[in-house]
Amino acid sequence: DGEIVLDTNVQEDRQIVSGYITKLLSGNVIVPYDKMVYQAFDLLDEKDFKNATVATAWYTDRLNKLSSMLSPSTNVQIAKTVGVNSDAEVDTLFAQIIDSGGEGLILKTPDHKYSYKRTEEWEKLKATYSETFLVTGVEEGKGKYEGCIGALICENKTLNIKTKVGSGLTDYLRSLPDSHFRGKHIEVLFNTITTNEKGEKSLFL
Repeated sequence: DGEIVLDTNVQEDRQIVSGYITKLLSGNVIVPYDKMVYQAFDLLDEKDFKNATVATAWYTDRLNKLSSMLSPSTNVQIAKTVGVNSDAEVDTLFAQIIDSGGEGLILKTPDHKYSYKRTEEWEKLKATYSETFLVTGVEEGKGKYEGCIGALICENKTLNIKTKVGSGLTDYLRSLPDSHFRGKHIEVLFNTITTNEKGEKSLFL
């Protein structure tokens, strides 16, 4: 188990990597492989992988096995793992990651077994910011939300950002008329502001 990142290793890279994968899936294979790194952070044996419900090995054992089997190279690395013993140490490490442009931390207990669902033994810790946006329009939903509000079209002229926000809308809110939202200011939570190759800004997560 792992993740493809760029060698710069900052959180804006996730959007860029997603763009590369889209190009690969569409048949355009001109991507900078030399700048891409696969960071491995866990290892499952074949039985556990196929079963997808039961993991037999503890995390510390899986990590040790991964380290013994994998020969790190320029494009394949083992994700950096740091042991912490208190909330204060987590806060300090988290601040260092964010200050260096990283996205955050994945917190794991050393004595857990791999899970295929969300668990308190394996959680993400990311920075969250908020800004006020003006709702200028709506976008109709698709699938189960056809005929309802799919997303709010929002603008923040100070940040020079126009974006769509759909997360956080309940079924009731999606059923309201457009006029309920247009012209109102809403608070939007996000992880970071990204900029694409055209210089256009958007909110990430």
